[in-house]
Amino acid sequence: ESYIENGGICETIIRTVEGLLPKDRTEETVAEALKKACRILPSGIRKVCDTIFGKYFKQIVDLLLDNAAPRIICKAIRMCKTHRKAFGGESVQL
Repeated sequence: ESYIENGGICETIIRTVEGLLPKDRTEETVAEALKKACRILPSGIRKVCDTIFGKYFKQIVDLLLDNAAPRIICKAIRMCKTHRKAFGGESVQL
């Protein structure tokens, strides 16, 4: 599987966001960190970042507020396809 399919880029983006978050997370601080993360990432990843946050912004904010792990967040927004292997190659909706 490629780096994108196994959630690598998504997890890198989410980890970058987490590194920008203060200890006390609020919807505002998470939203700011999401926007800032896309600006500081390399240009190739920045496009993926903008796309992900444009499409799943509210869902990602809520998951980060719940302290969800990067892999969980990426699976929730279907940016990781590793869950297919566990089901004999069938696509499974999480």
